[in-house]
Amino acid sequence: MKAPFTEPKPRPDTPTLGAYREIRGGDYFGDGYDWMEKLDGTGWHAIPGWGRDGWDLGDWPLIIIAQAYDRDNGDYLLCERVEGDVTVWAYHTKEALYEATDRIARTHWSRDPESRGEAMVEALANTPEGELLPRRFRGPFSWARVEEFKRLVADKGAPADY
Repeated sequence: MKAPFTEPKPRPDTPTLGAYREIRGGDYFGDGYDWMEKLDGTGWHAIPGWGRDGWDLGDWPLIIIAQAYDRDNGDYLLCERVEGDVTVWAYHTKEALYEATDRIARTHWSRDPESRGEAMVEALANTPEGELLPRRFRGPFSWARVEEFKRLVADKGAPADY
């Protein structure tokens, strides 16, 4: 019987540096699609889109970003797989996980901003290196977030950085 999921108690925001442990599901052979299939049922989830509008996160099958929650240790896990090389980090809070994912997204998006549209090109050009992109480019994608934005625009206008 699986233990019920409970949110961990807040702890300091300091990430555990370096590789956390071998990623569950993880023999690293085959292409990225094979690797993502191996994640099924492990608790790891490849993240296809990021930010309010669901910009591509990674470049499947070469670059894949995955997240998980480690119930044993109460850590939020982030994995970056680049052409078969896998790095895993652990964070004590969901907010720290999201910020780390925001930074990885920015790094990958900076390599080819034109393929991501004018809004991305402008955001990258106007945000100093090392700083987070505007809020609309950060955080997990969800349809609820898109609908909330549409509602704000229709009601009274959304903030410029929403």
